[in-house]
Amino acid sequence: MNRYWASTRRQILIYLYSCICVTTNYFINSFVINLYRYFTKPKGSYDLMLPLPSLYPAWEHKGLEFPYYHIQMYLETCSLYICGMCAVSFDGVFIVLCLHSVGLVRSLNQMVEHATSELVPPDRRVEYLRCCIYQYQRVANFAAEVNDCFRHITFTQFLLSLFNWGLALFQMSVGLGTNSSITMIRMTMYLVAAGYQIVVYCYNGQRFATASEEIANAFYQVRWYGESREFRHLIRMMLMRTNRGFRLDVSWFMQMSLPTLMAMVRTSGQYFLLLQNVNQK
Repeated sequence: MNRYWASTRRQILIYLYSCICVTTNYFINSFVINLYRYFTKPKGSYDLMLPLPSLYPAWEHKGLEFPYYHIQMYLETCSLYICGMCAVSFDGVFIVLCLHSVGLVRSLNQMVEHATSELVPPDRRVEYLRCCIYQYQRVANFAAEVNDCFRHITFTQFLLSLFNWGLALFQMSVGLGTNSSITMIRMTMYLVAAGYQIVVYCYNGQRFATASEEIANAFYQVRWYGESREFRHLIRMMLMRTNRGFRLDVSWFMQMSLPTLMAMVRTSGQYFLLLQNVNQK
């Protein structure tokens, strides 16, 4: 379990830093542009730029005067913080629950593998195997609950990321053509954050499915042929029951897996080409 918790921490930190880069870019970009306009242009001849698109009609012509500008920047900074933390919190909960499920499945496999070892007395092996079966049922219930919690919410995330990839690539190509370094940097950050989010979903979903497929193999590999009739009957029952593994779904349409990730990459590439063709016409 320690290995999976270390992987959880690593994935959350990478996504946290990606979101910090995106939100910080919005803040620094608006702050620097406002200072540049303040020192290079006459007062009242420029529009105030805020981190997020918003309008304060009563303070529209106040410029950088205190406290109007400072209140606006404070509110916008809080909005950026809330947006970033909501994204990190939601995906962080998913990463924790998913990898915890993978760790539970691996632990279950280890329990099953020791069912016929010397550590378990022969007269207690049927009881031990029943405990493994009870643990399997608890893991199955937990996996089903995780899937039910995220299957419909992640569908929206997948759709948004699909369009974000294509749109970010298109904006990067436009920024490259107009030599806009700010657009290039911002879209690159968007692409990294949105791409990493879907990679985390599909990669962890694949690990989840792969780990569950190994449960049946763990039951089959125990030395059941030298055990009692009841022990062999429980093994046969679990081989049939574990024939269907656990999975994480995206609504009712697809499964979180590496083939789904490749399909999304191809679809976003087609969307990017469509935007380019429309722009050229």
